[in-house]
Amino acid sequence: MANLFSLTTSEFDKRWPEIEEALRDWYAAETATSFDKAVEQASRRYDGDDEVQEDDEGTIWDDIPELDSKRVVEALSEIEPMLGETIPVEVIKPGGYASADEFVDDLRKKLRAKCRPDTDVVRTSPSSSPPRHAQP
Repeated sequence: MANLFSLTTSEFDKRWPEIEEALRDWYAAETATSFDKAVEQASRRYDGDDEVQEDDEGTIWDDIPELDSKRVVEALSEIEPMLGETIPVEVIKPGGYASADEFVDDLRKKLRAKCRPDTDVVRTSPSSSPPRHAQP
């Protein structure tokens, strides 16, 4: 993944707490949808007394990530203004994410990797200016 952002890693690190909070809030809202509740209910069996029993054999839903990769595109558009950068969809893990921690950690690692190293910043100071030569 080639560097793309004009941000340095230290600039990214300063912005990260706000970005992380936004990502976690977005994740919580997205995974609290009625579809997710329906999947949870579908992955359980009820006995005659309506008591919930886990399915020992598992279900079709067991291997589906909690948040699919297509939905993550919306999260990227929400944090782009915080970064001041356009985020490529290639940073999204194919298939999606099983938890909020996986989601946040994966995006942090990939977004930070797109930042310029702090050593790339050219600093100029009066002492680093080329010497002036006296004119005859």
